[in-house]
Amino acid sequence: MRWVQLDWHGDRSDLPELALIDQLEADEPIDLAAVRAYRLGRVREQMAARSLDALILLDPVNIRYATGARNMQVFHARNPARYLFVAQSEPVILHEFAGCAHLAEGLETIDEVRPAITASYVAAGEAIASVEAAWARQVAALVKEHCGPRAAVGVERVNAGAALALHDQDCVCLTRRRRLSALVR
Repeated sequence: MRWVQLDWHGDRSDLPELALIDQLEADEPIDLAAVRAYRLGRVREQMAARSLDALILLDPVNIRYATGARNMQVFHARNPARYLFVAQSEPVILHEFAGCAHLAEGLETIDEVRPAITASYVAAGEAIASVEAAWARQVAALVKEHCGPRAAVGVERVNAGAALALHDQDCVCLTRRRRLSALVR
């Protein structure tokens, strides 16, 4: 077996210009509010380029990119237990995992935090179809309220039952992952 010597940049003393964001003091040069605003603006630019009225993000990395909100990213990568609604103009609404709304406090990119409906078999068990329908009704109500009926909605990734339930709510949904992944990267 051959061992590889990894170069962990944070441990090197010959890189004094390396900024470790999580270790910066408040008066350091990176303006995280400006970074978050730029990223959300970029997402909306890409939405406009694709004629999307709204976007539903479920991937935790993409939620963090768009807003700066983070919460149990490894868990949420497999379990759709939080999601983000981004309208073309306003608002941005984070649906957060139970008991975790406080994690998004102070983020200027998020207008409101609401409880999430976890549309996964892990959480719903045999009631998954009714939970998916409730999730779809919640999302469709947001779309209709903020974007009007028959809006074009980008859905990043969601289980098939939830996507079908959302389609049944009379929203126009675009679900091609390749097209939508470009929105947040």
